[in-house]
Amino acid sequence: MNSKMSLSFEFISTLRLIGSIWMVYILYSTLCFLLVDIFRVIHYIKPFFPTFSHEHLVLWKRIAFLAMTLSIAIVMISGYIRYLHPRETRVMLTTRKSLHHWDGHQINILFFSDLHLNAMMSKTRLQAYVQRLTREPYDILIVGGDLLDGDKEAWIARDFAGILKPLIPARGAFAVMGNHEYYMEKSASVAFIKESGFTLLRDSSCYLPGLIIAGREDASQPTRAPLSRWFSPTDSSFMILVDHQPTDIEADIKAGADLVLCGHTHAGQLFPLTAIIGKIWKFAYGYAKMGQSDIVVSSGLGLWGPPFRIGSRSEWVRITIAEEK
Repeated sequence: MNSKMSLSFEFISTLRLIGSIWMVYILYSTLCFLLVDIFRVIHYIKPFFPTFSHEHLVLWKRIAFLAMTLSIAIVMISGYIRYLHPRETRVMLTTRKSLHHWDGHQINILFFSDLHLNAMMSKTRLQAYVQRLTREPYDILIVGGDLLDGDKEAWIARDFAGILKPLIPARGAFAVMGNHEYYMEKSASVAFIKESGFTLLRDSSCYLPGLIIAGREDASQPTRAPLSRWFSPTDSSFMILVDHQPTDIEADIKAGADLVLCGHTHAGQLFPLTAIIGKIWKFAYGYAKMGQSDIVVSSGLGLWGPPFRIGSRSEWVRITIAEEK
């Protein structure tokens, strides 16, 4: 439709916003209607509704519908506010490996994933994110995939690459591809990530003093290489492995990574997905220690589709890796 009618991405993004809001309303109204039907079945078996509901049935239905609509509106407004105000999560780690090349024998990492830059992301909002992320210094920036999400015209018109450049620290910024970077022209995704100042890791590693940062190709890609072909852990350098989807964490750990960073799950983003996310992925969100490896799966700084966080929170993660004394 867009290609045939030459509609602007601003208009398309407005339609998407309206559609996504409507989609969430339909989801929660359907759940409410199902709940009402359950109550009606229970009432049929063992009556418990007040007499008023029978004597003034139409009025009772109107009150129930208005109460339901108001409740859904409150939930959606709350979810939108939670989306607009991501939180900062801190993770403190220690290692026996030497970090004498780093100030204070520790490495400070800023990590986020799933920003999903598209036409629904305004310049003002992205600038606000950058300002908040740069309030505290960090040595390295790592992006765990899905930086982009279609709408190449919006990236260019709003100069998203230029807005992101202040995030790049002196020691470097590193990114991997997520599944959404492949839902569009791959070459455009690669060009944007590099233009923004990131070193793109695709089944490859980058070596810093006392630190190796490795990035896997996304699990959705058949060209993704087994870790045994290119990932070589060492006893002297701390190994960070960035893998967008937490589908292969056991292999990442077995390969010898000291720290595995993932995203993709959004921690469910919306209830009731937040309640079943743990059934989809073995480890869907948060921090965990597995064997000798530390695991961090982020809920993502942005989100996919509807601009709501209901039962989850957007976040960025500050990770401090300190050498054991």
